[in-house]
Amino acid sequence: MIYFMLEERSMQRALENLLPIIIPGESYEIRSHNGKEDLQLAIRKVVPTLSRQPGVAIVILHDQNSHNCFELKNKLKKLSERAGCEVLIRIVCRELEAWFLGDMAATERAYPRFRAAKFQNKKRFRNIDGIIKPSEHLRQIVPELKGYDVLPKLDTAEKISACMNVANNRSKSFNHFVTGLNGLSPENEGRQYFICKAEK
Repeated sequence: MIYFMLEERSMQRALENLLPIIIPGESYEIRSHNGKEDLQLAIRKVVPTLSRQPGVAIVILHDQNSHNCFELKNKLKKLSERAGCEVLIRIVCRELEAWFLGDMAATERAYPRFRAAKFQNKKRFRNIDGIIKPSEHLRQIVPELKGYDVLPKLDTAEKISACMNVANNRSKSFNHFVTGLNGLSPENEGRQYFICKAEK
């Protein structure tokens, strides 16, 4: 069993579409929280209990946003240090919507008025994980989303993730997430993995 601990429901919506493709046949449970503080509180309180179960692994997904990647990584490491099972920590650089910008073909399939070829080779999209506020960039370039003052994150996550190709994404943090899931092994108890863009 793999427990996924997330910040918010939009990530849950995305993983509900992506996990059956990334880890087919694997048993898992997704737990979303009400933001970073709620997630970090849950890590301290819940991870030690969950980790006592035989054959369990825990995945923690946390947006980088404006945080220093290494400082955030170390904080999450400290919060989960009482875990008795394998813990995979992934920093989403900088927020979930970067994963969607990393697969513009999926964005086009989800929103047919959008033209991926017009944007995917532009300079500002060459380093997806370095984009500040990718959610705002997504809202600005997708015609169907321009009428919103704020990106409708739940609906966007549902639509784009359902069209994504997990083997072809320009976001390094997404690819590290996929690689990490493929490398999870319940036999490797007590190990912890940490990754962020700055480590590569």
